[in-house]
Amino acid sequence: MIAITVSVRPLSQPVPGSLLRARMTGSPRPLIDGRLRLSAMDSAPYWARQYTRRFLAHCSGITQDTAEAAQLLVSELVTNATRASARDFPSREPSYSDQAGLAVIGLSLRHFPDGLLIEVSGSSPEPPVLADAGHDAENGRGLMLVDALSREWGYFPAPDGGKVVYCLVSLP
Repeated sequence: MIAITVSVRPLSQPVPGSLLRARMTGSPRPLIDGRLRLSAMDSAPYWARQYTRRFLAHCSGITQDTAEAAQLLVSELVTNATRASARDFPSREPSYSDQAGLAVIGLSLRHFPDGLLIEVSGSSPEPPVLADAGHDAENGRGLMLVDALSREWGYFPAPDGGKVVYCLVSLP
């Protein structure tokens, strides 16, 4: 099987509804929003899923299927951000006393009447690459899942460097 890779074109500015556009006139206001910052460690996807589960428990109109899909999307995006950020800090295995030197992953969840906006920021400016992973591949399916489970996804430059990858999940 031939692997196909597609680079996603960046947006020139944050997506409408983004946390980074929250104070702009005319920007949609979420029903509820939340933020989490994590050290770029192997445990980051676990804590991001836990936070997402608790956040969604406070959102009305979220079905169990939507909540499970959102947790999977968050896990995939945070895993990608953690791996990409680790390439920016490749020198060592971190210990707890070294956490000040680790990259930071940001997670923003914004619940709107028609959807859930998930944004994950990281230190790597490299674009996300959608790859067609083979049936026996152990990696490379994360963005395929994001593409399949979300209404829309993409990325844009973060104001302080790096990038923000976002996806929108439709609500029934």
